[in-house]
Amino acid sequence: MLQPSPSRKRRGRLARSGAASVALLAVAGYLAVQY
Repeated sequence: MLQPSPSRKRRGRLARSGAASVALLAVAGYLAVQY
């Protein structure tokens, strides 16, 4: 995030992949705590 890029596509894809990875991590942690 050094410079605000005008292209929103890359940022959207990055944000989406980041959110997906965070959700996967949260689910994995929840399952690990459950078992």
